[in-house]
Amino acid sequence: MATVLEAVLGVIIALLLNRSSLIGKIFEKVLILPLMIAPVIAAVIWKLMFNPQFGILNHIFNLGSTFDFLSENRALWSIIMVDLWIYTPFVAILVLAGVRSLPREPFEASAVDGASWFYMFRRLMLPMMWPYILVAVIFRFMDCLKVFDIVYVLTQGGPGHATSTLQVNAYINSIINFNYSGGATYMFILWIIVYLTAQQLVKLLGRAQARAAGSEG
Repeated sequence: MATVLEAVLGVIIALLLNRSSLIGKIFEKVLILPLMIAPVIAAVIWKLMFNPQFGILNHIFNLGSTFDFLSENRALWSIIMVDLWIYTPFVAILVLAGVRSLPREPFEASAVDGASWFYMFRRLMLPMMWPYILVAVIFRFMDCLKVFDIVYVLTQGGPGHATSTLQVNAYINSIINFNYSGGATYMFILWIIVYLTAQQLVKLLGRAQARAAGSEG
């Protein structure tokens, strides 16, 4: 879920930043600030903001001291929100670099022919951007599979098992409960998932690059 949202938001932000303007250039510099903060530190900051007693979010949105962002029903969405805040800029910057590297000639020719922006985006820009989007998705999907720091700092896999991940379970089994075989099993399962998923994503990336080359031609 986080990867899909980051891809969509990243593409939208990249397209907005691609327009040359002073505000866009300033926002482009501000955009990378979350990436300069270690995920553990970012998670600690957000945990303080999520605190129902003195957290700033409850105060800003007038939610009261009983609304808990890290309750069983909301914890997963809160973690996704933190992940979006940290890593959407990464996707946006990667896609923006791809957009700025696209050849201008096909777009200029389409503009002369009277093509609309939406037509050029759908028929020209998106097929040529697709490899860059997929690279960002591959990076983020692999990161999401092995996420640990954000989840452990915010919820430690709880409440209950609401935000439990393979990495968190491996840590709890191995380090806290000294069940090394159980922790190793979780990590082996994670390795299989990452390996099989990476194979399919790389194949998809190869096909996307071939289609993009055809679009440029």
